[in-house]
Amino acid sequence: MHQHSHQDKNLGEKAVAANYDIHIGAIFGIWSKVLALIISLVCASLPVTGFLIWWGEEIKIKPKRFYNYKATDSLLKGINQRICGK
Repeated sequence: MHQHSHQDKNLGEKAVAANYDIHIGAIFGIWSKVLALIISLVCASLPVTGFLIWWGEEIKIKPKRFYNYKATDSLLKGINQRICGK
């Protein structure tokens, strides 16, 4: 089995050979591993935070509307009197 040196490979062969290092974030050293960790944590938290936001909207207490029942009743009586002529 013949092994090629890194300098002898074309760009496509270099990309395929570096696939594992790119996948685990080791291609640029420790900083790319840290960046890959942060990106992975953000991606993993998106479904959880999305569910929590959705769930929070579902259980939110809706504010009660203020109705002045006496004023509404008297207004309806006045409209009823004008319509019915009583």
